[in-house]
Amino acid sequence: MKTKITRSKFIKNTFLGNILYPFYCQFFNPIYKPLLERISSKEFDPLREGNSLEDDYWKMLRLQFPLTRDRNYFNTGGLGPSPQIVIDTVYEWMLKLETISESGYKEVASVHKKAASLFRVKPKEIAITRNTTEGVNIMARSLPLKRGDEVLMTTHEHPGAAIPWIALKKDKGINIKLIEPDLSGENNFQIIEQNISSKTKVVAIPHVTCTNGMILPVKEIAAFCKSKNIFFCVDGAQAVGMINVDLEDISPDLYATSGHKWLLGPKGSGLLYMNESIMEKLNPVYVGPYSVDNYSLNELEQTYRKEANREEYATRATPLIMGLGAAIDFITSVGIKDIEERGRKLSTYLIEELQKIRGIEILSPSNPEFSSAIVTFKLKGKDFKKIQASFRKDYQCRLRGIVENNLNALRVSCGIQNSFEELDKLLLGVKNLASS
Repeated sequence: MKTKITRSKFIKNTFLGNILYPFYCQFFNPIYKPLLERISSKEFDPLREGNSLEDDYWKMLRLQFPLTRDRNYFNTGGLGPSPQIVIDTVYEWMLKLETISESGYKEVASVHKKAASLFRVKPKEIAITRNTTEGVNIMARSLPLKRGDEVLMTTHEHPGAAIPWIALKKDKGINIKLIEPDLSGENNFQIIEQNISSKTKVVAIPHVTCTNGMILPVKEIAAFCKSKNIFFCVDGAQAVGMINVDLEDISPDLYATSGHKWLLGPKGSGLLYMNESIMEKLNPVYVGPYSVDNYSLNELEQTYRKEANREEYATRATPLIMGLGAAIDFITSVGIKDIEERGRKLSTYLIEELQKIRGIEILSPSNPEFSSAIVTFKLKGKDFKKIQASFRKDYQCRLRGIVENNLNALRVSCGIQNSFEELDKLLLGVKNLASS
């Protein structure tokens, strides 16, 4: 619903007041004054006001990132740049807590609430971790699996999501069955359904693949797994902060993500969702004082908490966690649906322009239902490592090479700090390298 926003309200009550205030004085320079004037005279909906206002809006947002302009950064899917508000929050909480030498443990509850609101679930279903890999380790180790049980995975897993399960294969003797996904996105539910057997106890897949940015039909898969009494575990590292993730609607059993990718949070932060319906079936992996409700050393007894945050077993880096809360605030204030739309506009433009270049093979889906802000492509007959190095050295573009499944490709993450002008510089490099 649109709201009439005056200039004063825009500065005072929207994300500008809380996030972009340090740059407020810049709004009155020739670039931003017209934007502010237009905002004050009509309902503010930048993504519906035409290309000119929309471009100015995202340029204004880019001011919040201290990310260097000496190169064009297209690796949000690997390591998201943090906005200034996140950096300031980490610093301020570190200073505040060190001044009084306290842990600030009780403050962490506010971040559980923010993450729960983002996912539309309950705070007690959220555990704060250090990254997706830690979350996947907790998934694998907490499930009641035994020798011979089968875990179904794709060949497009990130190493951080695959290695914990392979380790479990070695330690417990589980079996891992790999499936080759349809890179168009069209038939992946059917592929998973057809590969389920009586031995399958877990389906562990990415929400969005790290390889080509393909969105998998997690809601349909979750419902199917529930009907078959199979645990459904999701690697959400490439989804949260890039697309709208409604875990109440999807209803997976376990869902892990990073704070340091599309959420733009501190490095060393992450989130793990545990569906309360299976909490009793899960065995805590890490335990400590914060894992239990009742504990007696003399009686050698303890009772585990029936909440996901029991995995937050001891003292954590509260400043980083509070920075993660600030990142969630930032994403929420900008609007996840607007962020998703912006990413799609950038990636659609990139795909359309790449299709005009000879010698380019695009590996990302073309169907909007399965595509995202990630575009993966390869230059036929050329080694991706050499091409990646050329982009860095000659075109000041930071891309991520895709070694997974031997794709020999390059991945472009279209983050909210990116612009069409930056994509044009990237495309110039692609054209030159493709013809050389």
